Amino acid sequence: MRLRPVSDRLLRRWLASGRPRWVGERIQSDPAVAARLETMTALDVEHVESLAALVQPAPAFPERVVVGMRARIDALETLGVIVDLMGVGWQTGRALMTDQSVDTDAPDGARGTDED
Repeated sequence: MRLRPVSDRLLRRWLASGRPRWVGERIQSDPAVAARLETMTALDVEHVESLAALVQPAPAFPERVVVGMRARIDALETLGVIVDLMGVGWQTGRALMTDQSVDTDAPDGARGTDED
């Protein structure tokens, strides 16, 4: 079934009214409608430049990101050192609290036996 041609005005009304299904049917039946829609909805050069200026990051943005990332990495490294030091303290405490004694008379600090 061939659909009747659609005017630009009718396409604009369909788009404004929220009837994309009708526009989709027209695009499927007539590929020229898609090209017309592209032309109708294309932005002017001034609009494109204005949008580009709005979404462009501030000049110092990349440097601020790098500084922030370095600060976070430094903080994580510091935290890692603290955790490692706490682990050493924990292991030292465990070693001191065990009831196995070291025989100071034995060669190379070998552990003594309970029989001594």
